Amino acid sequence: MTNSEHCYLFQEKLDNENASYYFVSNGYRRLLKVVQYTYVGINRERPTYNFGFGTLNLDNGTLQDMDISANGDAYKVFNTVLNTVLDFLKRFPGAMIMVEGSDSNTLYPDLCWLTCNKNCAPPHCRNQHRRIKLYKSFLNKNYDLLSKEYQFCGGVKNTHNEYVMEEYRRNNNYESIFFIQKQLANFMI
Repeated sequence: MTNSEHCYLFQEKLDNENASYYFVSNGYRRLLKVVQYTYVGINRERPTYNFGFGTLNLDNGTLQDMDISANGDAYKVFNTVLNTVLDFLKRFPGAMIMVEGSDSNTLYPDLCWLTCNKNCAPPHCRNQHRRIKLYKSFLNKNYDLLSKEYQFCGGVKNTHNEYVMEEYRRNNNYESIFFIQKQLANFMI
């Protein structure tokens, strides 16, 4: 997906069901970043992993996925994250990855309003859903290239809080994106 000279070196920590990738974002400050692939169960007969990304809180070891670090190295960080996807899929062949935005949580506006400088009017939050929009924008711009190797689905939650998946269509309003390597695909509808 990316050229290795435009990304950070990462170190992986794997166990039977999960994978974490650690790297240092070296922009305005040095920040320890982590990409986590957390097993969430079987979906469409595939082991499915939730994608998580953020800054590692060194005090308690938790992933801070609501923060925006604005560290001046966004492209290098993004390329590094993309390279972890490649590594993860090599180590967990046949896995399906689910991507959501942590800022799509229904509680996010309440957290955002505590420090927001955009003067949003409740109940609307301009920052909500920003991350999934970024992921969809990247996919939409690169869909022709990426769809040669990966099969994508868009997901929207139903009234039972379960994802209803459909073949990904550019510019549709999805709450999540699911994907798998194409040679292992046919997990869709």
